Amino acid sequence: MRVAYCKEYGIRIPEDLYIISISNAIAMQYADPSLTTVSVSLELMAQCCVDTWSQIMRINQRDVSICVNLPTYIHPRSSTAFTAYTDTQIDRGLPELGPYNHSNHFITDVSLDPTMYNLEKCLQKCDSIDIELIGYLLQGLSYEKIAELLFISLGSLKYRVTKLFETTCTKGRKDFVAMIKEYLPVDEVMRLHREGDRL
Repeated sequence: MRVAYCKEYGIRIPEDLYIISISNAIAMQYADPSLTTVSVSLELMAQCCVDTWSQIMRINQRDVSICVNLPTYIHPRSSTAFTAYTDTQIDRGLPELGPYNHSNHFITDVSLDPTMYNLEKCLQKCDSIDIELIGYLLQGLSYEKIAELLFISLGSLKYRVTKLFETTCTKGRKDFVAMIKEYLPVDEVMRLHREGDRL
C-alpha cells in the first residue's frame, strides 16, 4: 500500500497527510493507520450504466453528453484523524467476493494480490467470534483453551478454524498466522480482539 511509502519517507498519517482510499474493503480497517474510505454502490452504478445506454439508444445520436450523479459513502477512520467505525456503523453491503480473477471491485493492491484478495474475502465472512478466534490464534493459545474462552465446543472451534484456513487458502495454523502477521498489523487485530469489536 502507499502507506508504506509514507512511512519509509517519514510522512506521518494523519499528522502530515490525510489518506482516503476509493474502496470500502474490510481490510482497510486493519491498515496502519486504518484508512478512511469512499465507496459507491456497485448495483446503483450498474443500473445507471444500463439507464444511460438506454437513453443513448433512444436519442440515436452519435455525440451525446450525459451527466450521471451517484451518491458516495464515506467511512471515516484514523487516516483522516477520525475514530474507527463500530460494527453498527460499518457498511455491510459489500459484494461477496467470488474466486480470485483480478477483480476490479477493490483497489489495485487488493485485486491484484491473491493473498490480499483471499484475506478480504475471509474478513467479509468473519463475525465477532471469528475476530476473537484470530486474536487467540495470534497469541498462540491451544485449541482447547480457545474453545473454553469462546464458550464453544471444540468441534465448533475446529469448524470455524477450518473455514478461516479454506477461505484464505492457507495450509494450516502456522501458515494462517504468518499470513495475518505479514498482511495486517497484528497490534490492530489484537486491539479489536481485546475490545470485542466486530466487523
